[in-house]
Amino acid sequence: MIATPICLFVYNRPKETENILNSLSACRGSEQHPLFIFSDGAKNTQVVAEVAAVRKILHRPWPFLSIHYNESCENRGLAKSIIEGVSQILNQYEQVIVLEDDLVLAPDFLEYMEQSLQVYRNDHRIWSISGYSPPIEIPEDYAQETYLIPRASSWGWATWKNRWEDIDWDIRDYPQFRKSPEKRRKFDEGGNDMSRLLDLQQQKRINSWAIRWCYAQFLKNMYTVYPVKSKVINQGFGSNASHAGWHDTRHRVELNTSPLEVSSGLEPDSRIINAFKSHQDLGIISKIGYFLRLHDLGYKFFQKILKSLLNHQH
Repeated sequence: MIATPICLFVYNRPKETENILNSLSACRGSEQHPLFIFSDGAKNTQVVAEVAAVRKILHRPWPFLSIHYNESCENRGLAKSIIEGVSQILNQYEQVIVLEDDLVLAPDFLEYMEQSLQVYRNDHRIWSISGYSPPIEIPEDYAQETYLIPRASSWGWATWKNRWEDIDWDIRDYPQFRKSPEKRRKFDEGGNDMSRLLDLQQQKRINSWAIRWCYAQFLKNMYTVYPVKSKVINQGFGSNASHAGWHDTRHRVELNTSPLEVSSGLEPDSRIINAFKSHQDLGIISKIGYFLRLHDLGYKFFQKILKSLLNHQH
């Protein structure tokens, strides 16, 4: 039986691309996995050299069962690349592990993913598996090594074909959602940025596959499995990151390299869900920033002012 296929999405960051491939290669069992690499094309002439450098790294003899390259001549953008790339792989396989170029993985990341995909395959409360876990406080009496959250993560994740298919990526029911305080409150149980991000997406202020993925999960009232201690760190907080904001240092964690136990029968814990929500919730300054961006009121200029004020406070 072939191990779960891995999708890796890369663009114009040679250092990060080399890092993710090194850490993925070092994962136990990596040689058993087919790797599908989706390399986006240059958006402009300024990044042609970086895209070429990334592709040179991709074609080194990495130790996977097989490597399949999809090197786009045009710039598709991350959202389109992931939606179409993951759909392509799930037309061939029943499950998939998805990575982007800004991640570093624990040595047992693939083992954790394979075990979780097997354990939760037929548990239709479970939407996806996350490798990343934010730095939240877990109650001392919580005995499990994984937990459930009603929000997916895009930082090293896995899912199954029957969860991914039939998603309405256009979100045609958005007008009804936008007018419903109850639906917005429920969606925001994963963090009060959720409904705001969906507003930005539908107003074409951002182009995010992840918020649409989370919204599809919300509609089905399902959970994502997270490790208590993160199996992924994000190295992509630089200026050329797709969506890394000025506040994202709060998402930084230490990489846990100790094996964990994946157990069935996991139940949601309201204490952990509330801690997760509190971590994701926007403060007043961020809420103002979202409002300005939604209404195209000079968000980037205001963002610089906020960075300056926050740096001055520290």
